[in-house]
Amino acid sequence: MAADNYTGRKKKKQKRAYVPRNVTGRKAEEIFIEWFKSGQENIPKGKDFVDMRDYGCGYDFQVIVSEKQIHAIEVKGFSEDEGGILITGKEWETAGIMKTDYYLVLVSNIDKDPVITVINNPYEKLSPKRNLQTIIQVNWTLSSTQIRQLKSNL
Repeated sequence: MAADNYTGRKKKKQKRAYVPRNVTGRKAEEIFIEWFKSGQENIPKGKDFVDMRDYGCGYDFQVIVSEKQIHAIEVKGFSEDEGGILITGKEWETAGIMKTDYYLVLVSNIDKDPVITVINNPYEKLSPKRNLQTIIQVNWTLSSTQIRQLKSNL
């Protein structure tokens, strides 16, 4: 038990169920892909649909309209009917640059009956609260000499 800082009383530590954000996000993205390819009319189809999730470019998918134009699509998911979202600095900056070529897609109620909401040009339509965080990161390194010694002892 941990001591309560204000009263000195003992209190039970509450267990938190950890649910990785990725699980909800990936499920929302899968639902979006199916919806996008099913004939929806909220986002122009273009020539090609490209998965950009592994590129860290500020959006999840892009639709290539022409050699000079793409539409960027960022997908956010909620397990319930509603909830808040976290928008990264890169996503928000990209939305500001791309304006009407950027779409924020909200997929709510993903475990029951998904509802999709499309927001074109979210940079102009939304006013998110900016949160600035300082991150402390700990790393450990092994030198090439240590690795070489380890290999020779195996």
